[in-house]
Amino acid sequence: MTINKKDVIQLYKKYYSDRENEQVDLFQLLEQEFSIVNAIYPGSYVQISPAFVFPQVVFIDADKNAIKFFKDIGRIINLINSRKDYDATPNIAFYGIDYNNPRAIAYKFTRSKLTSLNTHDPNQQKA
Repeated sequence: MTINKKDVIQLYKKYYSDRENEQVDLFQLLEQEFSIVNAIYPGSYVQISPAFVFPQVVFIDADKNAIKFFKDIGRIINLINSRKDYDATPNIAFYGIDYNNPRAIAYKFTRSKLTSLNTHDPNQQKA
């Protein structure tokens, strides 16, 4: 499914909220049991529901639609703000890389700083 800016939230709804597959209750249970405040989600696709529970989340997925999805960060943050369970400002980052490639992940994590509302395109190279 190819997406455009209008379809960002619709893509999330199609694959997660409309199918009642957000798994927010799972993330809430993990947070309660382990007091988690930050998380990494390799293979996230467009499932942003961990950010409803955890204030800091790093999403990783090389899928072209996930990369396009996370480029519309303003709409994503608005959705997170409307659903979050915490008072803090959401701090999310997205890496459009293959999470199965440890070198790519190590490169991204050591060469760039994670900052609030940060998105990364796999076609961009940093020195």
